[in-house]
Amino acid sequence: MQRLLLASTLLISSACWAQPTGGERPLPFEFSAYSVGFPSASLENDGGISQDNYGFNSSYRKSLNQQWLVRYQLDYEYSRFDFDRGRLFGGRLDSWDSKHQLGAGVSFVRPGRDGLTWIVAPRLQWAYADSASFSDGFGYGLMAAATYPVSDTLTLGFGGGYFNDPYDVSVIPVLLVKWQITDKLRLDNPFEPGFSGPGGLELSYAFNDFWEFGFGSAYRTQRFALEQGSVEIENPLTFFRGTYRNPDHWRISGYLGYRSDGEMKVHGQFEASQDVKAESAFGAIFTYNF
Repeated sequence: MQRLLLASTLLISSACWAQPTGGERPLPFEFSAYSVGFPSASLENDGGISQDNYGFNSSYRKSLNQQWLVRYQLDYEYSRFDFDRGRLFGGRLDSWDSKHQLGAGVSFVRPGRDGLTWIVAPRLQWAYADSASFSDGFGYGLMAAATYPVSDTLTLGFGGGYFNDPYDVSVIPVLLVKWQITDKLRLDNPFEPGFSGPGGLELSYAFNDFWEFGFGSAYRTQRFALEQGSVEIENPLTFFRGTYRNPDHWRISGYLGYRSDGEMKVHGQFEASQDVKAESAFGAIFTYNF
C-alpha cells in the first residue's frame, strides 16, 4: 500500500477541505482524473524499471450536523510496469505487469469557535499486483490531527497516522500548512492527487484569475502486495506545476518533475533491497467541481 500516499490522501481530505484558491465556498462534489509517467529509472543491479499511472479521485462533502463536517472519498489507480523479470533480484521475485489500488475513506472535521479544528480520518485501501489477489493487498489507516490559525494568513496543524498493511505497520507524523504569504504567493500542502500527492510542501503563485504556477517537493512511498510478499518503492520527488482554472468549475494541471535517488525493497518471500536511480517524470490532471 502507498503508505505516505495514504497519509497524504487523508490529509487533503481533511485539512482545508480542498477549498479553491480564491476562498469561495467549495461545491460538494469533486472528480479528478490523472495520468502520470515515470519513463525509466535505472536500478542499482538489475537494469531499469518504468511505471505509468492512471487514476481517478472522487469525493462528496456535506455538513453532518451543527458541529461536524464530513467528506466521503473513493479513488482508484492502475499502474503499468516494465522491467527485466529475469534480472530483477536474480529472478527470485514474482513477475507482475500491473498494480491496482482502490481506496475509500471518510474524514470528520470539527471546527471550534476558538479557531482550533479537529480532524479524524479513517481509510481502507487495497493495493496489489496482478500476480496477487484483491484480499492480499488489504490495508487500513487512521489519521488524527488538529489545526489552528496562528494569524489571518497562517494556519498550522500537526497530527499522526497509524497505517497497517501487508508486512508492515507504521506510525508517522503529519504536518499541515496553509500560509498566504501575499495576495498571490502561497505555501501549503499540494492540493491535487496523482503526481506528487498532497503530502509535502508547495510554493505557488497566482499569476491571474486563471493561471497558477507552483514548485514543490514530496516524499513518495508506494507499497503493494505480490503473491507471496510485497514490494516497496521510495523516492523523493521535486516538481513544477502549471494550472489553468476555468470559471465553469473545472481546472487542468500539467506537471514536470524529477524523482531523486530512492530505494526498492522486497518483503515477505525474501528480504532484499537496491537503489533506484533518479529519473524525470511528467503528468496531467483534470478536475471538475459540481
